[in-house]
Amino acid sequence: MAGDYSGDELVRWDSMERVCIQADGLSAPKVLRTKGSDGKLYKLIWKNEDVRQDCLVEQLFSIVNSILNGDDDDAFLRTYKVVPLDSKCGIIEFCQGTTSMKQLLCGLDFQGGLHAEEEPQDEKAIKLRTALKDAARSSGNQASVMFQEACARFQPVFRHFFYRNYTTVRDWTKMINNYRKSLAQWSIVTYVVGLGDRHLSNVLFETDTCKLVHIDLGMILEYSKRTLPIPERVPFRLTRDLLDPLLIEGTGGRLEEEAVHAMQLLRDSKHVIIGLASVLLRETISNFEEVDPGGGDRPSFVSETAIARLRDKLNGTDDTFGQQDVHHQSCPTINILTKRWTAVTNVMRSLGNNRTSFGKVRRVFAEATNVDNISRMFIGWMGFV
Repeated sequence: MAGDYSGDELVRWDSMERVCIQADGLSAPKVLRTKGSDGKLYKLIWKNEDVRQDCLVEQLFSIVNSILNGDDDDAFLRTYKVVPLDSKCGIIEFCQGTTSMKQLLCGLDFQGGLHAEEEPQDEKAIKLRTALKDAARSSGNQASVMFQEACARFQPVFRHFFYRNYTTVRDWTKMINNYRKSLAQWSIVTYVVGLGDRHLSNVLFETDTCKLVHIDLGMILEYSKRTLPIPERVPFRLTRDLLDPLLIEGTGGRLEEEAVHAMQLLRDSKHVIIGLASVLLRETISNFEEVDPGGGDRPSFVSETAIARLRDKLNGTDDTFGQQDVHHQSCPTINILTKRWTAVTNVMRSLGNNRTSFGKVRRVFAEATNVDNISRMFIGWMGFV
């Protein structure tokens, strides 16, 4: 079919502002503003690191988005463009209309945001972060005790964003439904593809649609469990503030239904997802080594493990929660619930229900909200928010 390939309709850079903003992150990314040939101002992110793997991962997420949402333009897994310039730097699309959960809930200095506005008598996040700095490395159940004490001094407030901005029942219900579906899909996708490093700066919130956006996708296929000084212990971020807008529903009800539906869709397309992950692992520009340096053409242990874990998740045969040493001697309620959950999962396994999408979602939700797991996360993850 004939078409116009002149590129005249494309927006080009006209000029770049001389002042930039430094964003959070180890690579100190810069937020730049440029004027387009259409006269509008655009933001973009310059990263002084290799973003080629991010580009590949975004392609993976685009396919996953199609699996979950079809060709719907109003998809719940928002993706963005990544343009590598060479092996040391690249440009990333700035997600317009979003703010980081860090800024929204705690402010850029961890002393403001919704928490300071709605619960001014609570401890500031920066103070609790300092107090819990060494909790993850503490012995016994000390970490969970310290974490629960911190949570008692820092109440969740995210529901107030919806109260403030959507004052009619119709608008509030629509946005809560958007948020619930986005949270469910991102939770399941994050678990399946093993995306880690989900701290508050890497989770954005689209304020007009109430959907989540995840950025900085380098820690995929459980890379964070193998490389970080403090290995991650949760499958995805499902902390108190993220659950707060759902009120009494919590992890049950419609959130669970949406998650089960997403899990089943991914399982139905598991061969596509595993194939894409295999391609990602074989790319020489990724952080993974596909071939064992000492074994000829033999796949590396990292590659074999990553694909095996992905396959187990999609088949419902992975087993992580029941193997973790979870004790809460000073918290009888949590201890009782943990024992009850262990008994339930044992019955589910004996019946084969852990292979179903429903059984799997129940288990990963329990793992993601387990106090002992969250309390032993790296403090920069800020599990109390």
